[in-house]
Amino acid sequence: RWYDCDNIRFRGGFAESIGGWARDDMYTLEGIGRDCFSSRDYSGNNYVFVGTNWKYYVIVGGVPYDITALSAAVSLSPGNIFSRTNGSEFLKVTITGHGRNVDDWINFTSVASNADTNITTAILTQVDGFQITEIEDLNNFYIRIVNQTTGAVVTAADATASGLGGAVTYRYRTESGSNAQTVGMGWGTGAWGGLSPSRAWGAASTSPVLTGEARRGYIDNYGEDIIFANSGGPLYYWDTSASTVNGIPGSGGTFSLSDVVKEINSSNFTGASDPPTIVDSFLISKRDGSCVGFGANDIGGTDQNSLLVRWSDQNNPFDWTPTPTNTAGGQVLRVGSRIIGAVSTKDEVVIFTDAAVYSMRFIGPPDVFSFSLISQNVEILSHKTAVDAASSVFFMGNDGFYVYGGGAVRPLECPVADYVYDDINMDQANKSFAAVDSKFSEIFWFYPSKSGTTNGSFEANRFVCFNYENQTWTIGSFDMSALDNDAALQSSVYNRTAWRDAVITDVPMAAYIYQYDSNPSNVGSRAGANVQKTAVMKHDFGTAAQGSALQSFVESGDVEISDGNELSFYSRIMPDLLMFNSSGSSAVTISINGKYYPGESASEKASVTANFAGPTGTNPTVIRQYTVGAGSDSNSYVQSMQVRGRARAAAIKVSGSNSTAQWRLGDVRIDTQPDGMR
Repeated sequence: RWYDCDNIRFRGGFAESIGGWARDDMYTLEGIGRDCFSSRDYSGNNYVFVGTNWKYYVIVGGVPYDITALSAAVSLSPGNIFSRTNGSEFLKVTITGHGRNVDDWINFTSVASNADTNITTAILTQVDGFQITEIEDLNNFYIRIVNQTTGAVVTAADATASGLGGAVTYRYRTESGSNAQTVGMGWGTGAWGGLSPSRAWGAASTSPVLTGEARRGYIDNYGEDIIFANSGGPLYYWDTSASTVNGIPGSGGTFSLSDVVKEINSSNFTGASDPPTIVDSFLISKRDGSCVGFGANDIGGTDQNSLLVRWSDQNNPFDWTPTPTNTAGGQVLRVGSRIIGAVSTKDEVVIFTDAAVYSMRFIGPPDVFSFSLISQNVEILSHKTAVDAASSVFFMGNDGFYVYGGGAVRPLECPVADYVYDDINMDQANKSFAAVDSKFSEIFWFYPSKSGTTNGSFEANRFVCFNYENQTWTIGSFDMSALDNDAALQSSVYNRTAWRDAVITDVPMAAYIYQYDSNPSNVGSRAGANVQKTAVMKHDFGTAAQGSALQSFVESGDVEISDGNELSFYSRIMPDLLMFNSSGSSAVTISINGKYYPGESASEKASVTANFAGPTGTNPTVIRQYTVGAGSDSNSYVQSMQVRGRARAAAIKVSGSNSTAQWRLGDVRIDTQPDGMR
């Protein structure tokens, strides 16, 4: 059977290279994308949404609009809050008791007078605002001035001065979240007091415990409108019709701060009643239209209950107060210590705690929902490693892959499970996520690997894929790379961080890391904010990998020739190759890797490359005819390939590096005969 592969899928039992990918457009988003969503309004306009650890965006026609929520406006008159240094790109802002952190964002909605001949009022009141790069003290912080139209850094032109700006009105954006997933060796994480034979008294435990989580984002639609949430924050609402004109964000014809998302509360929405102010996650129940929050605070409380499920009135995400005339309510789960995640299907909501799986089914008043314990002692790997596909919920657990189809939770037989779980960087496993490509009946699980870095990648850089129609498994990496605190690994990274199936868009869309730099000195920042930028990738789009050759291969396990008792000589391969979606010349290399004795490493015994010409004939995108090598036969099409080698056991490896076509491999036939060493 097949033993190893990269960027391969199986269709009809045959291996082929996957489709390509390309950047959606030239826009970039601030922060690391943690959720990706697409929707269509009632007029047929399409939208793509991305939630990062810093911001929320809606993307229309390749243009991103920052719709991150804002605090209430504060006016200082006279403000005179700006101080600048000649030639510096950093502006000091003085706001008494500001309560902000590095990476937070601030908007100045009005400035009475220019702070500088370069740093003009128009620059200071840009709609995207500014990021805080350094906290000097409780009353002062610094921002970096960038012209958001041109992307150019703006430096002060005047001599050192303070108290500039006149009367100023400002608003903070929603507080930025961490991208760090941190673990520690805390109390209670191992044998106490040095009782372990391998550890002295008072030494740190070798068993890590999670001490800080990366922010997660959640996006779902309520009709044509969109609801957002960050882990540990409130719910936000974006009214599509009120915030757009003909599908373009900007209720007044031009996008402004009045068109951003708004927290669901009675101040922003008339009639809103007791919405949760803290949720760990949320979703919209597909069957009944309730908005369901998980790990929420109770009514009238401010403390988060990590096992509390709360839901709004049916088809009303603003009313959360249970009454005899509505369906709002709540339920505390009993098994586990926290709710990890949930998935909504057409019949029920499947909830995962850290020790059990629950079914939440709508039954109507008076109880509204019933809660059934499906399974115990099965823990999901992370908040986002479960998906609904083919009328079942597939999820990645801490020790294997599982499926729930309305009865019991059962394990999925996975021949690559050992490979995957031996490779997962468990310290960063909470950043793993599942993704569906329904066109090809595939579920991807992206995860950070141990390999390639000293401490393991801290973002997903590999995937394992299950085809639920063919019941086949593959592994791969796209063009992702390991990412850690080594500055050399923080450039040209393409790690996928969120995914949306082709629900509204023609192809799946994935958020990926466009730029990352954790060293402020590399970007000229005072103390500074990290550089974290996201872009969006279209998948199964074309045949190239972001304009470069797409690397792919599949390799078989060892095949014993003549039962392995004697050497065999192989002389010819008939590979049954096909190139499709072809737009130019391409090539596929077939290698025979063999060994003489059990236990020794295999080496390449023979290799030959099939060269395919560009599209011709009545079906220009499918090509079967190829040439081999150079010389007298280079212009003649062949049906077989001459090779020469000897081995007792051999494996076949087929690989391609193409940007103009995909390849598919049929049945491979090899001519062999018994032979000696010479």
